[in-house]
Amino acid sequence: MSSITRQFTNSTYNTITAVQSGDFSLSNVWGSSGMPTNGSTVIIPHNVTVSISSQTGLTINIISMRVYGTLQIGSSINSSLTTFTFQYPVNIMIFKGGVLRDLTQNHRWFVLSNTIITIYNGGSFISSQPTTLISNTNNSTATFNSSISGPYTITVDLQGKIQKYSCKKNLSVLSKYGTVHDRFRRKKNFERMLSNFRKTNYFHS
Repeated sequence: MSSITRQFTNSTYNTITAVQSGDFSLSNVWGSSGMPTNGSTVIIPHNVTVSISSQTGLTINIISMRVYGTLQIGSSINSSLTTFTFQYPVNIMIFKGGVLRDLTQNHRWFVLSNTIITIYNGGSFISSQPTTLISNTNNSTATFNSSISGPYTITVDLQGKIQKYSCKKNLSVLSKYGTVHDRFRRKKNFERMLSNFRKTNYFHS
């Protein structure tokens, strides 16, 4: 058993690890552990490439995708996928040595609120041209450059706003109040407003 598999074996979630390269929808990619289902945590280990090559290739609500190998949206063999729409919020984590690759024709991904895509140090995103992420909630957009190295994070908050962070200290966790970064910013704005209010002598503590 690999160190990656051992790391998540005791998870309370159903952890499914790819055992060979291939399409996400093929059972032989996942081996005897069975295919991912709703509530699964998916692991793509080193030296394994898993492709989501059709719009129906990912129709389950998974907890997270932990990528140490390569996750491809689209396929170099089947070029019929022009854009990709995620059916559920996703939490995709690209770890050291891992790659997230866009192979869709139009390089457009439609994402839902509560989505987080995190590229850690040593991880990367690759595409033949910049990829546009579009919020299904309010059409907010953000762009992945054609080549990105971590740390880098994109989040979609509950209002559908897409935000990008290229600094590790800003890696975000979504909550019912938005991202950690949002809450910190609102708190600082409130403190600044309160300080200005006090200076005008309209407020007495």
